[in-house]
Amino acid sequence: IRDHCVTGVQTCALPIYKCNDFYRDKFQEISHMLSMLEDHVKSSHHLNSTLTHTLDRNRLYKTRSKNTLLDTTQSDNDILLREIEAVKRAIIDLHRRSKLLENFAIMNTTAFVQIIKKFDNVFIEQKGRFSSMSSEDNICGGGFEASSLCEKMERIYADWFCDSNITDARAHMLPKKGDVLQMDWSQLRLGYRLGMCSVLATWV
Repeated sequence: IRDHCVTGVQTCALPIYKCNDFYRDKFQEISHMLSMLEDHVKSSHHLNSTLTHTLDRNRLYKTRSKNTLLDTTQSDNDILLREIEAVKRAIIDLHRRSKLLENFAIMNTTAFVQIIKKFDNVFIEQKGRFSSMSSEDNICGGGFEASSLCEKMERIYADWFCDSNITDARAHMLPKKGDVLQMDWSQLRLGYRLGMCSVLATWV
């Protein structure tokens, strides 16, 4: 047991590194996709002005329902409305992926902390050997970056679609029954179980 504890730091650090690498890669991927979405909106003059000005957006929805418009105007409005809906669905999807990533960080942080506490209780003479690894900063940063990214998306969604009302934006971005973007918790549960199994296997 003592021989194992000597190399235990390196052995315990391996699954933590894997979790951190996965978290970092997914965070950068989501951040990059959000930046691309913002750049796309800014580069499109009509789309940007419609999303950032409430009056323009309301006027677009009202004129769509009028039957006296020319076919060309209706066609242009329909294209713009479809693009707005695509932007809305894209940011909702990214927001939910960020929430899943935040939950992944929280669950793995909790798992590692509990396992290290259990080790300290069982091996009293080795207590504190892994204390430096049990902090939130060492395990996916505690998910704070993903949480900040979610808040950023909520502010963007509020500015674009909810007249800067954060409460309404959060309500709209919640998963709804029958929504094709509803969270798939099976993947999160699978990742959580695999993470737990890898840590337990390390100790065995």
